[in-house]
Amino acid sequence: MPRAMRQPFWPLLAAVLAACAGDAPGGPPPFDVRPAMEAVREDAARIARLLAAGALADAVLPARRLAELRLAPGLDAPPRFRELEETFRGKAADLASALQAEDGAAAARSFDDLLLGCAACHATFRPGGAAGR
Repeated sequence: MPRAMRQPFWPLLAAVLAACAGDAPGGPPPFDVRPAMEAVREDAARIARLLAAGALADAVLPARRLAELRLAPGLDAPPRFRELEETFRGKAADLASALQAEDGAAAARSFDDLLLGCAACHATFRPGGAAGR
């Protein structure tokens, strides 16, 4: 099993998990993604714990779930949201591949990339953001 690594993503993970926790001031986004955000929060936290412990193979399943997750199924989300959703799913697939290969450094980079994608989407679509662009 790979040795546990010092992970650079902890501050970003904390910010993303806090953003997923509830509505920002001003109310919910214009389309409801809260059920999906709960799943993202749970799987991202699990992946972070497993990465920190060096249990890469155990993190493959939650990463694959994120790669298959539809964030707003059946909802009329803006095109930019759909673009960010596809990017998220691609980054989650990259993460799952790195975890499957038990490449800790690549997995940490992929997880950072995934969380940066989360932050970009939240900056765009959380209340007060530039929704619909």
